[in-house]
Amino acid sequence: MPPARTFFRHTCDIERATISAVDGANRGQKVSEWGSVATGVECWFEPQGAVQVLDDMMGKVPLETWNVWFDGGQDVAINDRLVRDSVTYEVTSVLDYSDTPSFHKVAVAEKKNYAQPTS
Repeated sequence: MPPARTFFRHTCDIERATISAVDGANRGQKVSEWGSVATGVECWFEPQGAVQVLDDMMGKVPLETWNVWFDGGQDVAINDRLVRDSVTYEVTSVLDYSDTPSFHKVAVAEKKNYAQPTS
């Protein structure tokens, strides 16, 4: 069950990548830029646990995962970044709660390498 609106005790900034060009010097790789969708957004980070992800250099690495609650009208999408207290998180899924339209819930994982968005 989502928290009551008065319990939105955190704030975060939401960023989204846009593809600005194709870089010919780097074998046609897409060049993306991160732009702000919203700043100072009221939210509530709810601990979900840790997952093991495969990292090319370090093998399996634990990442903290969270559920984040927003007001129902907030624009947030998969692969967006959430920045809270100088920590960057990646939105891994947008969860539909049609029985609670006044709230919006997403799952996020802390980003360890956030130079390029996942496409």
